[in-house]
Amino acid sequence: MKPKTKIGTFRRYDGNKLQAAVQAVRNGGKLREICRQYGVPKSTIQDRIKGKVADVDNIMKINKKKKKRKKTQKKEKTTNKDTDNHKKREEKCMREFEKENEIEHDDEANQSVFKHKCDICQEDLESDTEIENEKNVGCDLCPRWYHLGCTKFTGLSYSQISNLDFTCDFCDD
Repeated sequence: MKPKTKIGTFRRYDGNKLQAAVQAVRNGGKLREICRQYGVPKSTIQDRIKGKVADVDNIMKINKKKKKRKKTQKKEKTTNKDTDNHKKREEKCMREFEKENEIEHDDEANQSVFKHKCDICQEDLESDTEIENEKNVGCDLCPRWYHLGCTKFTGLSYSQISNLDFTCDFCDD
């Protein structure tokens, strides 16, 4: 034998049934019979009669207003989040851009600080000098550089040597 399942009436009624049940009780009907007839819980009818709860129409209006308020609040939150996220991304991009500029600036500074030395006298080579003996000459075979005055071209000018091939003493051996 199957056990009987109790069929509840919780929320199985609409506003019209509730209003009819409340009206029937106010007209002198027995509460218990009306509850069974309309399928409305006894406590719900009692609350309506005592005025603890407003009419169903008012409740529905209140619920709609609450939902609208929640929707507008959600929209405001999402727009605030969107603008906050946009600002955060923009700030992050600016920080990265500034870091890249600093790195490039540091690289340029390091390149200007790094100086090649003459392999003979071990003094720094000047790239833009007007003094004839301090102009630079590079070996055609290796990456070494020298002052013009330190090489075998001591008596010649830079313009005369620029067309000649130059190999250092290390490459000649």
